[in-house]
Order: sequence, then C-alpha cells, then structure tokens
Amino acid sequence: MTKFEDVRVLIVGLGLIGGSIARGLKRKNPNQKIIACDCNSGQMSAALASKDVDQVCGIDDLPAACAEADLIVVALPPQATATILPSLESSCNERTIITDVASVKGNVVEATEKL
Repeated sequence: MTKFEDVRVLIVGLGLIGGSIARGLKRKNPNQKIIACDCNSGQMSAALASKDVDQVCGIDDLPAACAEADLIVVALPPQATATILPSLESSCNERTIITDVASVKGNVVEATEKL
C-alpha cells in the first residue's frame, strides 16, 4: 500500500480553495510532491515562493502534469471544471484519481457523464 505522502498531487486552480489545499497538504507532509496549474502566473509564483507547491505548470503543460499525477484536485469554478475534465481524463493514466471541489455540481455531473 502506498503512503499518502508518496502520492503525487496535481492541483488545478490556485485560488483560495486550491491554494489552501496545497498549503495544508504541504504542512502535513512536507515531502509530498505537489504540482500546481493555474492561468495566473502571480498565483503560481506566490505558491512556489511560499513552498506550498514543488512545481508549477501552465495550461499548455497540463497534459504532462496529469500523466505524472496520482491524484488530481480540480479547484476551479463549476463551468471551468466541466470544460477541463475531458482533457484531464484523456491525459492521465487509468489509476489516477480525479476529484473536484466545486460547490455546484450540475455542469460537472453532465461533463463526467459524457466521459
């Protein structure tokens, strides 16, 4: 069985929720590998500077980051989550877990039913 601290985590969206998840994981497990993706370079720079994440990537590099991740946490607004799910699913391996933190699930449920 793999220890959770050995799980490679990709967080898509470094806003309040995604950033808090990264910070909490890193504080609990300092050796946890955390990759973050966000369209805001300032958010990514701040997360790197605070050592909340180990690596950042832009949207263009998201497929490669997905292939490396064991767990993907999507911390985007519901519509953006629904839009990005198909590309995440097609880029990760069959053992990767994808979860989201969207509070409203209508668009997200519709998108996952199409996968």
